[in-house]
Amino acid sequence: MHNAASMLPIQTMRRMTLSIRYERHILNQWSRPAKSGVEMHEVSYFLALCEERNFRRAAKCCGISQPSLTTAIKSLEAKLGGPLFNRNPRETVLTKFGKLICPHMMKIFHEANQAIETAKSFTKKNSSKSVGSCPRRRRLTQPDFLKPSVVRK
Repeated sequence: MHNAASMLPIQTMRRMTLSIRYERHILNQWSRPAKSGVEMHEVSYFLALCEERNFRRAAKCCGISQPSLTTAIKSLEAKLGGPLFNRNPRETVLTKFGKLICPHMMKIFHEANQAIETAKSFTKKNSSKSVGSCPRRRRLTQPDFLKPSVVRK
């Protein structure tokens, strides 16, 4: 006894299988758990896209290619669990979810920049300068104020 699926040509069955796999992929796309935390470049790309509302202009602003920006935004959407932007041919607009996430991303971005500035000012105040030179050329090129006060023979 043959069922209806066994009567279909093989190519049609392959297309149906691929279609089912694709539908499953789309349905499960937003329900996957996050693979890892959000990365800072994803935050800055998100904010640039919020400001520019265009992938090409945002990519140019960030100094990367448009496909790289698209990949990073898709990765961020997968990590957060939902679409952040509605992509139209003329403009990219934040979704309700994107509008909810945007203030948090801004806060993360500003906090990271403040941490960097704090670290820079700390290291600038607490760093000491050291000067090195090649031992063979030291006696010929070294200024007097850098020469050791005690010379061993």
